[in-house]
Amino acid sequence: MRIIYHCPEGDAAAAAAAHHLGLPREKIEALPGKPLKSGRIYPVGTDGRGNDICVMARGQWGPLVSRALLGIAEVFGLDTGEIMLVDAGRRNFSPEKVVGEVKARLEAR
Repeated sequence: MRIIYHCPEGDAAAAAAAHHLGLPREKIEALPGKPLKSGRIYPVGTDGRGNDICVMARGQWGPLVSRALLGIAEVFGLDTGEIMLVDAGRRNFSPEKVVGEVKARLEAR
């Protein structure tokens, strides 16, 4: 599974990815290319279950980017069930809440 946390600037995505991986946020925020380039996916680690964790800044185009990424994966024959796009740029953002929702979805699989 590839889990991509995304938000407009990348900061909330970095916080969620850091929480997911149990890392200090500063480690994720020190990624090469910071500030994150909008639309680029940055791999940041692998969790204890073997899921690849990534972050992405996507500007204000959340729903469009999500549809485009899944559409591209489908066109190239990739299993879209193995890609989880997580919008970390919601109002009242809390890394704990977002990652809790992701882990619950993973448990349900």
